[in-house]
Amino acid sequence: MAESASDKATSQGLRRKRSRTLYQVTILMVAVFLLSGLATYFIYSGSRDRLLNKNREKLLQMHVDTVRGNADFAIDFLVLLGEEKLEEMDLPSLLDASRKGETTAGQQYLERMLRIMVEADFSGLQGAALVVTPSPSNSQALVVAASGSLDLPEMPAELLAGSGQGESFFWVDEAYRKNSEGRNLVVSKEVDLNGKGLAASFLAVRPMDGEIAAIDSFCDDKRSAGNVNLALLSFVGIAFMSLLAYFFMSFLVRRRITRPIEELQRAAGEVMSGDLDVQVTVGHGEEFAGLKHAFNTMVANLKAVLLLPFAGEDSRHLEDLAAKGEAGAGPGGEARGGGGKAGGRARTLFYITVFLAAAFLAYGLAGFMIFSRWQNSLVDEGTGEMIRGISEYFVNESDFIRHTLDPVITEKLVQEGMRELSLEENYALMVNKQLSDYQRFYNRFCADLVERSALGLDAVFVILSGMGIPGGSTVVVSSDESMVYEWPVPSWLGEAIDEGTPYIYFEEGIPELGLQGEHTVVIETFSYAQLAQAYVGVKSMRAEVGEIKDFYESEKGAVSARYIPTVAVSLLALVVLSLVVLGFLLRRNITRPVEELSEAAGRVMQGDLDVEIAVREGEDLAGLQRAFKEMVESLHKLISRSVEED
Repeated sequence: MAESASDKATSQGLRRKRSRTLYQVTILMVAVFLLSGLATYFIYSGSRDRLLNKNREKLLQMHVDTVRGNADFAIDFLVLLGEEKLEEMDLPSLLDASRKGETTAGQQYLERMLRIMVEADFSGLQGAALVVTPSPSNSQALVVAASGSLDLPEMPAELLAGSGQGESFFWVDEAYRKNSEGRNLVVSKEVDLNGKGLAASFLAVRPMDGEIAAIDSFCDDKRSAGNVNLALLSFVGIAFMSLLAYFFMSFLVRRRITRPIEELQRAAGEVMSGDLDVQVTVGHGEEFAGLKHAFNTMVANLKAVLLLPFAGEDSRHLEDLAAKGEAGAGPGGEARGGGGKAGGRARTLFYITVFLAAAFLAYGLAGFMIFSRWQNSLVDEGTGEMIRGISEYFVNESDFIRHTLDPVITEKLVQEGMRELSLEENYALMVNKQLSDYQRFYNRFCADLVERSALGLDAVFVILSGMGIPGGSTVVVSSDESMVYEWPVPSWLGEAIDEGTPYIYFEEGIPELGLQGEHTVVIETFSYAQLAQAYVGVKSMRAEVGEIKDFYESEKGAVSARYIPTVAVSLLALVVLSLVVLGFLLRRNITRPVEELSEAAGRVMQGDLDVEIAVREGEDLAGLQRAFKEMVESLHKLISRSVEED
């Protein structure tokens, strides 16, 4: 039978009521998701900030260690190169020259070299000085030599105080020259100037505003991007989970509750229209199994009564109706199949609870995996920043050695009797795999670099490559002299030299050098007599990268220790919400009205056609209650009319 306009309106009203309950449940679910998402956001953002702070600490420490190591090596080497000029220098001669406003030969040499160091921008230094600190022999600090930017008659109090504390480095603000601003890194080293105990403090100043700003900018950018990504992930996750929960519950409620209600409401309308052959299908374990069975039995019994071929026996009609109603009812007058109500509700709750728990766990796992990838990326980017910084320092140091120290060293070696070789003579030595005195000196020089941990290098060598070089490329200078001419240059290094690659990072070690763990190979390539010459340094990154990775591993454990309980509590809240709150809503809005209608149907089957069916406007089953009430009233009138006619 076609559905009337009133039936359609009633059905639409029913769906609106049903949706209202669904909205209530969804809002509660969204509240749980939101609280869980906020907790996750703060857990992850806190972890990210700690990792960024660790990155910042290591990046800053990289600058400190590199500047300190380079400055230590440079001053030791400068003192070594000028030992003849510095040998006669002592404190009395320095004090006497200071009183006369003069400088000794040793001071002139040191001042010249300090100026060269600063002018060459070695390690970014913008000031350097050698100072004899106050002692019983001299009441105040004596500036032995200084670069132009530190050409001061007196030592600034801040530098003097910092040097007196015996620290290898310290920070000062606006201390080393006029009109300077911001943070300055000062590295300090005790030096024996003449090899006879004339102690002085070597102070080198490097302004760090640019580096600190770059580090802070890097961290701020990552923090800002992380906040956006994390907020977006949380928002998308909460929205997705909420929509998923809403659509799933909509499907489940539609299938197990709304559709059966509509079937019963439609069947009641057909009965009121006079069709007593109507039957509703009873599904196993559904919420309305008992009510549907009671409805079918009630309609069948009423049909049997109304079709009796005799009249005038109204009491017999009711007795037969009651007998048939009792046969179709269980203990307490409940309709057969009524036990399906609780079972159906429990099954519905079970479906919802399992679905929400599985979806929430999947969301939590996905969030953990995504954030772990972000953290890994942050570690990699922090490592990349350190490697870039180390590479820049290496290039700077290489340039300083090549352009500044190399001429000084060559001059010294020539003065000591070494003959400069022509390009052809050097080539002949290379072809015959023979070492020159110049190479032997630089092999020792490179070995000293490694021994003194300048730049933290594990190996230093120079490679010559190009047409005419045996094998295409060969090592001509090395901190390990056994490598010269003998070490087969790997293809990856040859390609990096040809392409001008500044550095290569190896996470698992360098087998060709017998090195394990994290290492960086930094490369500076320049042209030399139509050949390519490359300064190559190999540095272990374990101290820098390893510490960050170790911190990251411990941080992952800390995040898990916070995140797992958060997920567990949120999951428990979802289960409680499903079992308690949703169960309460189903009980109040669905199960209780269904039980009332089942009880009313049972009473009708027992012959009570005057049963009162309450219609609670605004409830989800108000339309069905109204339909049942109208159906019973119509049946009552129909039976009364039939009796009167009989």
